[in-house]
Amino acid sequence: MGSSPALLRREVRQRLAAAGIESADAESALIVAHALGVEPGRLLFAADPDDSQLATIAAYTDRRTRREPLQHILGWAGFRRLTLDVGPGVFVPRPETEKLVDECLDFLGHAVFATGDGAADGRPQALAVDLCAGSGAIALALADEHPGLTVYAVEREDSAFGWLTRNIDALSADLHQRGSTVTPVRADACAAPLPTLDGTVDLVATNPPYIPSGAVPRDREVAEFDPPAALYGGPDGLDLVRCLVVSAARLLREGGLLAIEHGDAQGSEAADGGVPGVLAADGRFTDIRDVCDLNGRPRVTLGRRSAARGDYSATRSAQIPRR
Repeated sequence: MGSSPALLRREVRQRLAAAGIESADAESALIVAHALGVEPGRLLFAADPDDSQLATIAAYTDRRTRREPLQHILGWAGFRRLTLDVGPGVFVPRPETEKLVDECLDFLGHAVFATGDGAADGRPQALAVDLCAGSGAIALALADEHPGLTVYAVEREDSAFGWLTRNIDALSADLHQRGSTVTPVRADACAAPLPTLDGTVDLVATNPPYIPSGAVPRDREVAEFDPPAALYGGPDGLDLVRCLVVSAARLLREGGLLAIEHGDAQGSEAADGGVPGVLAADGRFTDIRDVCDLNGRPRVTLGRRSAARGDYSATRSAQIPRR
């Protein structure tokens, strides 16, 4: 390998491009900068690497050419305004999930909550639950961007729960300054978690496993490195969705919002009605609609908790303007 950071980056870029990595230019800068302990924008001013750093860059490059996720190599993933620790055993946050967060923040921003101790800026405090929380990307982004939010992040898998608690611990002080809290909960999201919150939750958000068990993800980074428990959702991909809808209906108060991310073939145009059809079949949701991502593909299903039979006694209410 070359001796200067610029030459190193060029060689790394060439190797990544030869391996079929489309973002080779940006990734080469991140790999070299991470090994040298500098920001990517400071590479031109970095000192020439020593032998140990050269070996580290070579090892990182080898790992990436084998399609190990860049986020695993760096040890972190960016999500909205946050930097989250990630690695083997936890799903790497995707840009597509930002659409779900956008919809949740829009709901929280328009709702008028009846109870709560109040946020740092004087707004009433809202209550949210993130089911299948993984690294905590959704829960932490919501708490970061909506001051005064209380979030319970529910995760079952041992390895993912470790990353979840690590990220919550790292960001808890900053969230406290905003009047927000995120509490990790080790539980099965389909086994009636958080029973003391029944009928009181304003928002349930989830990015569940939704890939059909017979499908193979196109990207090796996903197929070979993301944990199967975070990917596959049964024969049609909706097994977890069906039980999460039941959990959400139990937790939400009347008018509360359920937001579910799903695959682009699982929207309302699916032959079986997709995720919107699951909410409709449950019978306890109204105002069900699908939202597309930035590529125009169905990505998020939203539904409001109705006051259908079997409702729980709600202690919170909201007036939410229609859009």
